[in-house]
Amino acid sequence: MRAVVVREYRTAPVVSEVADPAWPAGEVLAALLNPVDVAVAAGLNPFRRPELPLVVGRDGVARRTDGALVHFIRPAVPYGAFAERVPLADAETVPLPDGLGASRAAALGICGVAAWTALAGTGALRPGESVLVLGTNGQVGRIAVQAPRLPGARRVTGVVQHETAREAPLRLGAGTMLTSQGLPTLTERLLDPDQRGYDVILDTLWGPVIPAAVGAAARGVRVVHLGNSAGALATLAGPTIRNNGLSPEFPARGPSPEALPLTSGNHQNLSARTGEGPVLADAPQPLVPSTGRGRL
Repeated sequence: MRAVVVREYRTAPVVSEVADPAWPAGEVLAALLNPVDVAVAAGLNPFRRPELPLVVGRDGVARRTDGALVHFIRPAVPYGAFAERVPLADAETVPLPDGLGASRAAALGICGVAAWTALAGTGALRPGESVLVLGTNGQVGRIAVQAPRLPGARRVTGVVQHETAREAPLRLGAGTMLTSQGLPTLTERLLDPDQRGYDVILDTLWGPVIPAAVGAAARGVRVVHLGNSAGALATLAGPTIRNNGLSPEFPARGPSPEALPLTSGNHQNLSARTGEGPVLADAPQPLVPSTGRGRL
């Protein structure tokens, strides 16, 4: 079968023939490219550096031999999602609800479960509360600005890096979309015009952005930390933490969205609710491109 294969770290993956996986195998219909996939393919993930060759991709949607569609994650190495077929015996799989297409289901995979779990689970979002999403230009953030309206959030604000990234999250339901440019004024901008602050902060940025966000927090804020794309280090003032009663929360299996367990309940709950509003994902691309070499 054809697959997108990493044959040497720090080089572009190539489309090539690989051996078919052992039965039971599923026909891959859609695959999601996550940041962790890019890091693994580049050899930059110290926690996952398997022997090569390696098929790219940790999760996607496949059709089982009985015709049922499932979302899968972590197929047995060296196989991956960017292939025509994938072994399902040792992978985590979740049946898809009727009417949910493969592309949308793939977009709701690791990213969707991370966003939904962070808000409805770890963050314990309640009706009437306000939500701040740091990093809404990524797929986790894009889903996270849609999810709060399901439990009845009062206010949803997002933060992106550049002005050009504001439009898409606003279309999805964010009430306010700010940029992280001009960090000294970010706290003030986050509190304008609602001075009550934010009850839940979903953070995929960390770095210099999180202190400004915490400055705009409500008393008893729950900060759910999922990533640090803005920097691994942050300085938080002790008085701010004490005055806001800040309660940092971390998903059970680590702060990274890719490390979250793909639980049937979370995935099916989110999937079943997609009919209440669109989930914007990047336009689907052919699973195996016609050219023999690609870039991640």
